[in-house]
Amino acid sequence: MNAESAGAHLEACPFCGADHDEATLRCPATDMVLPFEGRMLAGKFRLVSELGRGGMGAVWRGRNVHVDREVALKLILPEALKNKEIVARFQNEARVAARIGHPGICDILDLETSALGPVIVMELLRGENLGQRIAREGQLAPTVAVALIREALHALDAAHRAGIIHRDLKPENLFIHQPDTGPAVVKLMDFGISKFIDRDGALTGSGVLMGTPEYMAPEQINGAVYADARTDIWAIGAVLYKAITGVDPFTAASVPATLIAIITAEPEPVDARVPGVPSGLSAVLLRCLAKKPDERFQTAKELADALQPFETPAAAVSSRAAVSSHAAVFAPTVALSLPPPPPPSPSRWPARLMGLAVLGAAGFAAWWYVGRGPDAPPIELPTIVSEALRTVDPAPAPTPDPTAGGAVATPPSQPVVVPPTPVPEDRVEEPAPSATTGEEPAPATGGTTAPPPAEAPQLIAAGDLVTPAALAKAGNQHWAKEYCAALDKNKYLGIARWKLANPNEAKSFAKVAGIKPGGYWTTAAHRGRALVVWLPKGSQTSVRVTTKAARPLCVAPKP
Repeated sequence: MNAESAGAHLEACPFCGADHDEATLRCPATDMVLPFEGRMLAGKFRLVSELGRGGMGAVWRGRNVHVDREVALKLILPEALKNKEIVARFQNEARVAARIGHPGICDILDLETSALGPVIVMELLRGENLGQRIAREGQLAPTVAVALIREALHALDAAHRAGIIHRDLKPENLFIHQPDTGPAVVKLMDFGISKFIDRDGALTGSGVLMGTPEYMAPEQINGAVYADARTDIWAIGAVLYKAITGVDPFTAASVPATLIAIITAEPEPVDARVPGVPSGLSAVLLRCLAKKPDERFQTAKELADALQPFETPAAAVSSRAAVSSHAAVFAPTVALSLPPPPPPSPSRWPARLMGLAVLGAAGFAAWWYVGRGPDAPPIELPTIVSEALRTVDPAPAPTPDPTAGGAVATPPSQPVVVPPTPVPEDRVEEPAPSATTGEEPAPATGGTTAPPPAEAPQLIAAGDLVTPAALAKAGNQHWAKEYCAALDKNKYLGIARWKLANPNEAKSFAKVAGIKPGGYWTTAAHRGRALVVWLPKGSQTSVRVTTKAARPLCVAPKP
């Protein structure tokens, strides 16, 4: 074992307790996927730390020990490997980016195979995506936003000239990268659902509904087969609108309502939302968001030229300045496949598209709300988390916890809807004080009033980790990961780095005071099954990842 290997600290296997070689990625005794950190992938990439995770994939910081170079490694999660369409789309991402070959496209270095399936080896980006910058600043100065988008348009134009349509442009897929030397550059990310155009200009393949709802053009809602370069023009216009105003051009209380608004409503002009925005820039954005593709800018270069008067040299410098120092976070994209719709008649396009969109949106919404699985409830965060994540529909009472003994709870037949002000269940076994009735409390004997009840603890600690005392509902493993990601996004209780616990972290909460008995999901997963740890005993059970069997055990470093 060389010095590089010897320096890597590998914990004992959480499944069988044995010490496995650094090149071993699955436990030989149980075939479960081992914790990645410190292990070797494809014989040359040491996995250092996880950078980000999406519904079907994860990205890790790695080091190529042969050439001593840091890279980003994008992997498909084990539970998604059986889906041939996802694997094909994953491999397509590497092929597409390599075909474009532009400095404004995230560089794909290789496509490896491993015991964990295909792995995309990418340049390691440092900085932040445009979505993170908008979240940090609220609104960008129009000249700065234009400078960033114009730089992205140069890369988009190169993609279109190579016959490639992105089809999932959104702020999170525009990354402001700070190289080791020189100014920051904007990189287009995630070409996983892009499409090649044949010589006749028609898209190959059947129609599918794919993309991010708020940034899908009207024709894309009708089916991805109808998307062309002007579909990306619509999306990049929506991204610029969001950068300048801080809000999406089309928003509604639900995904179907958002899709219908895209088809039927007109966006509020930018200069009406943000005083001081030039009317000419507002007109450019409205043209980008025109319902009919023929009424938009026809190429990325044409749009870049139209935006040039609204960019200044100072703004171009500002757009590249002071990006965050953390490494890139990549969000793998997964789309929903639908049967190909019939081509619409030009004369009846709005009416037919409206009907199709309602049906497609309903299916899309069903998929969206159940967390890409039939058994997941919606995200229901503790009340301290931002109300912006909640819906306003009433919901039935939460499902009771699984009882002791490792039994798996039977899920309800219908998904539930998030209540407007959910009251989290406390992990402390004593019953919580009853809610007040709004009346003044009656005086106690002797003319004194009862003291207020003690405040329930907000966190439960185990070693260097904490977990919320407020419980979430039971759901499938994918939903559990999304719940913990929502806590992290909202900095729940002022704490960052919330994530779903791994088996070792979950077992550290065994017999900890205040832990409510029941099953808790962990990150360990293999071939559609994952480990559920039963607390307070600390025993574990292998459960199908789609089963609504347990609650998320979200953990973060102790503040």
